[in-house]
Amino acid sequence: MDTFKPSPTDTGFTKQGPEYKHLIPTEKYTPKDVFKDPEVVEQVKELLTNLFRHLEIEDTEARELIAHVVEIGEKSKDDVELESSLKALIRDAGLNERVQEKLVDRAEKIYSQISDFVVGKSAYDIGAGDGKVGKAIQERQGRDVILVDVIDYNQTDLPLETYNGAELPMADKSADTSLLLTVLHHCDEPEKVLDETIRITKPDGRIILIESVYTSEQDRKLQTFLDWFYNRVLHDGVNCPYNFNSPEGWLKVFKDKGLEVVDQTDLGRDQPTVPEHHYRFVVKIPSV
Repeated sequence: MDTFKPSPTDTGFTKQGPEYKHLIPTEKYTPKDVFKDPEVVEQVKELLTNLFRHLEIEDTEARELIAHVVEIGEKSKDDVELESSLKALIRDAGLNERVQEKLVDRAEKIYSQISDFVVGKSAYDIGAGDGKVGKAIQERQGRDVILVDVIDYNQTDLPLETYNGAELPMADKSADTSLLLTVLHHCDEPEKVLDETIRITKPDGRIILIESVYTSEQDRKLQTFLDWFYNRVLHDGVNCPYNFNSPEGWLKVFKDKGLEVVDQTDLGRDQPTVPEHHYRFVVKIPSV
């Protein structure tokens, strides 16, 4: 896949974060940029239609909400106004509560996607969120699971270690399996977090990743909107540096780091409440 290189005068991008060796590209779209592309706006409308149906919103109300979303997107002067205006729209429509109700099965879905690849006795769930995926691994597979995250969202009785978003507080080669489930694109330094995950995973151990990916520039715009809409509009305060990569880009990262790819699977838009395009990668730490 050719790396996209915008011209230096292209105002559709904003520089965010440090330069990365592997992640492509480092220039980012913002949510406001999405509404400047009519084709992507049509894709947004289609995905919001599916989302609102999943949330059991009546079609007429859904069409009105989508029209308001697009109108706000086109008229807001910047991303700050866009986010606050859409938050108010979603809050007034009562969508936050509906989303929470539909998220009940999310952990079960993710567990079903990764359970066959977990190995060994010990597992770290990095960026664990509510901890429910790790809890399923502990209960159903009898493994020792430790949750790791920058903020304590833990809703289980599993132990939680907090970290600074870069250096993991674990010893070298201490986990048989490490999980990075829709985590790296939320990290300011995703490659650093991946390197740290490699450090703490044992030789012949596994790292299981699920990542939001893009397959074209328009798809990257769409991923930007979906990630932002779910994590900043429907929820509060989640870090969204838009550090997306393509599937080919991730495979290059793994190859350059000497990792053996055990599995790569296109999961598609597998989560109706979070309709980002997901890929599963399972990589093996080589024996020294």
